[in-house]
Amino acid sequence: MSQDINYVESIITALQATVNEDNEVDWDLFLIAEKETIINSYCGTHLNVFKGTWKRRFKEVASRLNFRIKNDSGDTNNGQTLICDELKAKRKTSSISASTTTSTKSTKSVHNNSINADDKKRA
Repeated sequence: MSQDINYVESIITALQATVNEDNEVDWDLFLIAEKETIINSYCGTHLNVFKGTWKRRFKEVASRLNFRIKNDSGDTNNGQTLICDELKAKRKTSSISASTTTSTKSTKSVHNNSINADDKKRA
């Protein structure tokens, strides 16, 4: 979790804000609470890998805080769908802006010029 250290405080805050009276946290509520952080951290990786990374962070921090994850956590997929739609839009926008047009320049080749009689004598 060394590279995830940047997100630990944010995850802790979100989990503490969404934990219920039974000391349980819910993935969908977490996604809604952390939506901006999650979307802003997206760097164009495969969406399943990205979601898996955030799910692992969620579980690890919840465990460290001794929070249980609700049995039906993530079943509604509302938060996940909302975030995935925005990530797909962000990925599409970044790929469009990253593409550039290139131009080619044609020059006359000097290698195909005919050799005159004086050049032949020198060779």
